[in-house]
Amino acid sequence: EDLGVLAKRLEDQQRSRDPQLQVVTNKAIDLKGHTLQQLDSIISAKGQTAYSSVVLGKVDNKLLTLQITLPADDQQKAQTAAENIINTLVIQ
Repeated sequence: EDLGVLAKRLEDQQRSRDPQLQVVTNKAIDLKGHTLQQLDSIISAKGQTAYSSVVLGKVDNKLLTLQITLPADDQQKAQTAAENIINTLVIQ
């Protein structure tokens, strides 16, 4: 399936668990020549709020999934930290 479709399905699943879910971004990204899909959201569970960044990709016809979850006290800081982590990824 298309990565955008998978990301939308993931968003719908997250929203069913957390009606307060806030999607920050759902976009295609290019990582060193690989096209990936990035779904960033603010999730709430047990009174805690977290910044979640999920990266989906297909490598050798296999689905790659990476989730980065950080405290969302400072959303901008969490978003920057997640982006920095994603930019260190190497897909071989």
